[in-house]
Amino acid sequence: MLSNDEYQLFIDVDGALVYTANNLIVDGMASDFALKIEPNGLLTIKNLKVINFDFVNQIVQLDNEMNQLQASVGSFEGDISDLQQDVVVNQQELTRQQHFRGYFLTIQEIYDLPNAADGDYAYSAEDLQEYIYDSQSPQSIKWVQSGHTVLDQLAPTSDSLPLVDGTATAGISNEYSRGDHKHPINVSTTLPEKDSSTGNVGTQTTLARSDHQHPLQFSSNIPVTDSTTGSYGSSTDYALSNHSHPINVETNAGNIPKPDGQGDNGTSTHYARNDHIHPLSVSVLDPLPDGEATAGVANTYARSDHIHPINVSSDVPIKDTVNEAVGINTTFSRSDHSHPLNVTTAIPVKSSSTVGIAGTQVTYARIDHQHPLQISTAAIPVANTGSGLVGNSIYYATAAHAHPLNVQPNNNILPKPNLNPSNGTSQYYARNDQVHLLTVTFPANLTAPGYVRSGVLDLQVLLSDGTSKPLSDFMLV
Repeated sequence: MLSNDEYQLFIDVDGALVYTANNLIVDGMASDFALKIEPNGLLTIKNLKVINFDFVNQIVQLDNEMNQLQASVGSFEGDISDLQQDVVVNQQELTRQQHFRGYFLTIQEIYDLPNAADGDYAYSAEDLQEYIYDSQSPQSIKWVQSGHTVLDQLAPTSDSLPLVDGTATAGISNEYSRGDHKHPINVSTTLPEKDSSTGNVGTQTTLARSDHQHPLQFSSNIPVTDSTTGSYGSSTDYALSNHSHPINVETNAGNIPKPDGQGDNGTSTHYARNDHIHPLSVSVLDPLPDGEATAGVANTYARSDHIHPINVSSDVPIKDTVNEAVGINTTFSRSDHSHPLNVTTAIPVKSSSTVGIAGTQVTYARIDHQHPLQISTAAIPVANTGSGLVGNSIYYATAAHAHPLNVQPNNNILPKPNLNPSNGTSQYYARNDQVHLLTVTFPANLTAPGYVRSGVLDLQVLLSDGTSKPLSDFMLV
């Protein structure tokens, strides 16, 4: 342990080397530290300012010395462990010998042994059993049978070397083998024989080692050439994995491959080399123009760059017809041919049917054709009705069309007073400046001293004194 006025270097109860302040150490443990080295060698530093470099060197030196001491202690512990195991074995044997009371002729001699203690045991020649003294036994006689037979009496151990395995035999010895006995290795010292075509169970009583090797069973003859029918062979030798058969190809340079023709499986027992070349079997005649399809009867090929004469028509293509036509010409059309335009010169007609008409013309309409406007120029759109109307006209309405105003044509029929709410049943719309009749409810009967004043506007109220005021001066409830 190293220390100064403030800090201390010590080994705590967990075996860690700790450098901490003196006032942080309680019962061999530090509540906090500046430096700590765990038993497994892990170094933890929390505060470098309090660690003097010279002191750190001392720590490192002490750590190295501690590692050396730990290594020495580990070695000593191993030696001590070995010695402890030897002591245990010796103690067990000593205990066994101390508790062994001997071998007696009768059981009664064992019962009469003086100063018997728990664990004492003895052998009886009378019944060849082992007896153990047990003071806790409920029987009056404390020597009880252990259930073990006296082995040395039945079959003493043999001091002879075990026999080599060979012909199986039950044996006639009355001695037993110790648990750690070993039989001599019963292996053959002769080289294994080669495999034969029929195999052989063998008669040897010796075994082959697990790393034995049989002599290579291969043939030194060159493999035969493949034949038409083949043969599995009669040799008892194997072929090496890198063997090769003689090349089975035609060696007569005069026998060149036949030209391709009608096709033939061939009868030769030779193979063709992979770079063989058949003579060219091509026609020297010019190809025929394409026309009537025919399989041909020539047994020659056409070269890959052959060209047939152009078989095209010099006539202008005809117009498309209603019934179409497969055609009977044996000539082709050029890829840039064009048919005459089959279009009409008449102005497209207006639609005359609500369901449309497929038409019967055999001419096409140009892509920029236009039909006359399908609108009515005489009939004014009808007024809207209550349930509406799909209509049956074959004309469209122009985008700027207008329906007649659908309002009450009789000016004497005024809007009803706002009294009883109702959706109404009229098929007419109300004008946006319409005015409903005014409905006024009086809380009591009125008595007027005068009559209605004439020449007063509709927006004035007649007073009882015969004068009038504007309607806006009154608030109706």
